Amino acid sequence: MYLASDLEIFLSQIFIEPMGCWRWTGLRGNGYGFLNKKLAHRFAYETFVGPIPDGFETCHLCHNKDCVNPGHIQMLSRKENYAWKKKNRRHPIERFLARVSITDTGCWDWGRAYGSFKYEGCSVPAHRFAYEFFVGPILEGLEIDHLCRNPRCVNPDHLEAVTHAVNLQRGLSGILGRKRFCKRGHPLDERNTYIDPRRRRSCRKCGILRTTLWRKRKNVPHNL
Repeated sequence: MYLASDLEIFLSQIFIEPMGCWRWTGLRGNGYGFLNKKLAHRFAYETFVGPIPDGFETCHLCHNKDCVNPGHIQMLSRKENYAWKKKNRRHPIERFLARVSITDTGCWDWGRAYGSFKYEGCSVPAHRFAYEFFVGPILEGLEIDHLCRNPRCVNPDHLEAVTHAVNLQRGLSGILGRKRFCKRGHPLDERNTYIDPRRRRSCRKCGILRTTLWRKRKNVPHNL
């Protein structure tokens, strides 16, 4: 039994792709979407088609685990589901391209920043898979820089293997070119801009201020 609000939330979390998949953009786990602790594709099937019989599993006919389009979902027994997947196994690059949406700027949109792709039983960064498949191996000590500055992009023409220092400098130059001051008016220059491991930028002075206020509220000594 679902509430009307659940359907509203569901519809707000999907992106309809050119191939007809309803890509889930909300909370995910193990490649599948979740809605209020329930698998989103099962919610879609039960809402738009009907109850799922006991002992049956959902099979994605589009091979896209992100998809919650009930028209792309079929009910099969576990044995039938396994046999279907084995018979209809697709080439990795076919699975990869099926998840890409091409934008007006030429970016291959993966749906989320620094998304992952399952290849040979392992989860690998999608943009690194794209570079190694279409361009070549990534040499030791190098990392992938998005020339388009779009972390959701997996277009190999928009990717370049560079050193960490170059990647960091390019990213910093890009953010400094777009924004010179934080919301509190602190200059976002090289000295005052912090870049975390996920390449998110923040103001160092604001960070110190937040820490100071937190210590004051919690009565935490400054020497800890």
